Amino acid sequence: MAHPSLAGGFRGVSEEAPLPSLTEINDVILASIWRESIDDMPELLAGSGIEGHVVRGRDEDYIYLFKTLDQFGETPWIIGTYFRESELSNYLGDLVFSGVVGLAILILGCFGCLFLARAIARPIARVEEAAGSIRRLDVGQAQPLRGSIFRELDNVAQAWNAMLAGLRWFETYVPRTLVLRLMQLGEDALRSEQRQVTVLFTDIAGFTGLSAKQTPVELAGFLNDHFTRLGEVIEAEGGTIDKYIGDSVMAFWGAPADEPEHALRACRAALEIAERVGADNRKRAEGEPPVRLRIGIHSGPAIVGNIGAPGRVNYTLIGDTVNVAQRLEVLGKEVPRDQLPADSAVTILISADTAAELGGRFRLASLGVRTLRGRDAPVEVFRLLEEP
Repeated sequence: MAHPSLAGGFRGVSEEAPLPSLTEINDVILASIWRESIDDMPELLAGSGIEGHVVRGRDEDYIYLFKTLDQFGETPWIIGTYFRESELSNYLGDLVFSGVVGLAILILGCFGCLFLARAIARPIARVEEAAGSIRRLDVGQAQPLRGSIFRELDNVAQAWNAMLAGLRWFETYVPRTLVLRLMQLGEDALRSEQRQVTVLFTDIAGFTGLSAKQTPVELAGFLNDHFTRLGEVIEAEGGTIDKYIGDSVMAFWGAPADEPEHALRACRAALEIAERVGADNRKRAEGEPPVRLRIGIHSGPAIVGNIGAPGRVNYTLIGDTVNVAQRLEVLGKEVPRDQLPADSAVTILISADTAAELGGRFRLASLGVRTLRGRDAPVEVFRLLEEP
């Protein structure tokens, strides 16, 4: 009914024979379709609805593929095709080659995607790592970010480096431990409120004469080294450095986080400072005068919170407790040298209120009841000696 050789018509068609037979079509290969099969290809064609087999010809084998159609009348139709088995081999070779090429392209694409993903992920990972340092306010460990070939990541790196430079200046002026605590406690910690705290003041005895013997650069180096030593001790005991005043340090315990042993920690810090100053004096070069320090400690109520004008505030504390601690430090000038150990470089005076908070856990020496400058009520004063 349909064959390329019938395109021009077929002369032998009649009412008795409306269609040509396989032998009447000038196609020797097609006429051999129903010869004995050497392979029915059941596995290859399983489930496809197509039948097929292989017939051996004179010079080579032929593959026939066909399908039976029952939708067009009582007599089923068969539609199919044939081709040389060698052609299938060529097709399979081309198919395998195409598969290999496709697989190679896929692998190269995967490697390209992996390389691109890593090129993007590495800068992002560096940002994440640096952000972790900033979250901990460990600005010193945060490293500047390198530029990137990707414009957006390069913009992020430039913005980050500018922010990091600003934060390093910020860290110079704002206590890192204080900011971390305020971040943990939230906005409630910023509200001014009355708290029980312990305040510590330090001052270098004879600082005026000591500074007169040094150049401005040497004096700045000396103070920076001194404040670093004191700051390490205070922060190790959970204290907060409120401010530096000339050669003095003001620190406190008991805020912003609650600290039941605020007096105990302050006194431990004072004794450790005395130990550090004494060790430093022993290392000083011959002819250099020893550093002598006075420390005043007082416990009591104080107003704690953000104090200042909008845009320029300090987290600090105010009240009589601060004044008493500072007056105790000044009172250290009146302690006769013969009442101190020969090798003592630090005089630590505490109030009776602080002594009561210690619960007998330190050795103290009473200096009696004293009237502090600017206060009418006398204060019993003790010299802090050591923690047994």
